[in-house]
Amino acid sequence: MKVFRYYWFVVCIEAALIFGLAGALAAGAFAKTRLSWLGLFSVATLLYIQMTDAFLGVHSMSEDWEGQAKHRVRTMVAGSIMTATVNCFLIIALGMTEESAPAEAAASEKATAV
Repeated sequence: MKVFRYYWFVVCIEAALIFGLAGALAAGAFAKTRLSWLGLFSVATLLYIQMTDAFLGVHSMSEDWEGQAKHRVRTMVAGSIMTATVNCFLIIALGMTEESAPAEAAASEKATAV
């Protein structure tokens, strides 16, 4: 099944990102690497969107299929959509940070000093 090697890579990189993010959060290193995690999860989200498109194409070509193969394609489509959606919410959650608060405080101090 050499056809699915690329898609297994996408699944494995997602697992590595999740475990890596958990490690960074546990070690307290998330603040230093936040932008890297945002970029990596953005790429993983796009890979899952592309994987959804690929399996939707297989699903449209296999409308007359029956049994296990058809259910596997449907499962891959559903899983890809759910993972891409969760990744989008994770990107939003990771992007929310209190780093902008000190910048606003510095701007208000600068405006008050003038």
